[in-house]
Amino acid sequence: MPPLLRIHHLLTTFDTGGAEMLVVALAQAQQKQGHDVTVHGLSPAGAIADRLSQSNIPHRGYGQRGAPAR
Repeated sequence: MPPLLRIHHLLTTFDTGGAEMLVVALAQAQQKQGHDVTVHGLSPAGAIADRLSQSNIPHRGYGQRGAPAR
């Protein structure tokens, strides 16, 4: 059976923070429900990327450093 939904979350950083922890918990719950979940971050990997790896949730950091361009 194919996944119910393909869900992509976007974070500005993979550092530990409230929004980032919420996305990890949300992605874990969505994955348990059968959704195809991926988390993207504008910064290189950090502590949140490690948590996602432990949960087998695909993630990708795009390597941007500093403040995002406006």
